[in-house]
Amino acid sequence: MNRPNVLMFAVDDYRDFVGCLATHPDVKTPNIDRLAKGGVTFNNTHCQAPMCGPSRASLLSGIRPSTSGCYGFQPMRSIDMLAKAATIPKHFRING
Repeated sequence: MNRPNVLMFAVDDYRDFVGCLATHPDVKTPNIDRLAKGGVTFNNTHCQAPMCGPSRASLLSGIRPSTSGCYGFQPMRSIDMLAKAATIPKHFRING
């Protein structure tokens, strides 16, 4: 069975200042722009929380901060609900 390659970018504090989104005329991002041309660009995205830690934990686990109780910079695995959560990397590892 052929498995697809997956390349996922999750960037904290990224904003929308990249050339491929044409939101800021002074920003030059040729590498990201070239990557965007060959892939999928999401133009209407949202984060789960206004801080990187809870947002990242939610992205990796699929569990909302309001459900997990992750609201700050504590390690993701220190929160009971997230301690055994199947993260995206864990899912890929388990499934080859």
